[in-house]
Amino acid sequence: MHMIERIARVCYRHAYPEVREDDLNFDGLPEPRHELYMTMARAAIDAMREPSEKMVLTAYEHAPLGDHDPESAWKTMIDVALQESKETEG
Repeated sequence: MHMIERIARVCYRHAYPEVREDDLNFDGLPEPRHELYMTMARAAIDAMREPSEKMVLTAYEHAPLGDHDPESAWKTMIDVALQESKETEG
């Protein structure tokens, strides 16, 4: 499953927190609703195209000199983005 679909499914699941996950059927959504969640997922990914300054700095701080581990840097940057949202919410 590609990233856009993974995010679309998560958006759909979070839109209906009162419904058991087993009862949600993303694949059975009418085409307009399915495309809505796919469009939302594309927009979310596009919004993350440019990382915040804090995301970049933290990724550099956690990477040992000469170590180019893109997966680790990506996860670190996403963790920072999620933490930033918690800081602004509360």
